Amino acid sequence: MKKKVLVADDNPYVLELVSMTLETLDFEVILAMDGEEALDQAKREGPDLIILDIMMPKKNGFEVCRELKQSQECREIPIIILSAKVQKEDKFWGRDAGADDYITKPFDPLELGKVVTQLLKLKESGRGYHPLTKLPNHPSIEMEIKRRKEAKEDFSIFQMRFPEEAILIFQQKYGGLKWEEFLVMTANILREQVERWGGRSCFLGHRGESTFVAIGPAEALEKIGMAAGEEVSKAISLFYSKEDLARGYVLRGQEKHPLLSFSYNIS
Repeated sequence: MKKKVLVADDNPYVLELVSMTLETLDFEVILAMDGEEALDQAKREGPDLIILDIMMPKKNGFEVCRELKQSQECREIPIIILSAKVQKEDKFWGRDAGADDYITKPFDPLELGKVVTQLLKLKESGRGYHPLTKLPNHPSIEMEIKRRKEAKEDFSIFQMRFPEEAILIFQQKYGGLKWEEFLVMTANILREQVERWGGRSCFLGHRGESTFVAIGPAEALEKIGMAAGEEVSKAISLFYSKEDLARGYVLRGQEKHPLLSFSYNIS
């Protein structure tokens, strides 16, 4: 049976181009030309994947995405935002609404096809990835732990966490985009250290918003923790003002709030 993809866009030319791209890949395509129609079609047709424009009549793509991700029957459907809006802020709000990926117009049909295929494969396998860092997400982490247990591998689990209060205060003062930049930098640091000390023996994932997880031999994880911890500490200092760093806390009114910090453990 063909996989169904719902495409919502108020531009007939875009609908035609996306339809041709997907039909060439043997997908069944369902069309909608405004946000309300997209919601109705999603609930009625139960598509395997949804592609949304942002600027649509009645409801914009962010609203539609958020409603679908909060819906019991549709929240597991992968959603791609396909939009001419290319600013970092737009991508941030797309992820905030729950989009699994964000592609800008004009788009490469080959790229769109690859992203659609990849998301559907991840959905079928029960795996997925964090939309910002592109690291495997919570279900993927749990599946990796289960796989290693079934294979009777000797492994440990490394977890690096950032405290929620410090994250909230950081976002309020410096903005969501700065927090995203920090997350991406942290993910890249961990990737480098996992590759350096663990190689193929280690698995790296991103659980929720504030926790990174590595799985592998305990000796490798110890080295990863020490090296990554040092680099992440340096990274944190790059994201605060000189005043906040000198004080050692963020001052909001009369209240003192902690700077970002991290803790990690290996079990």
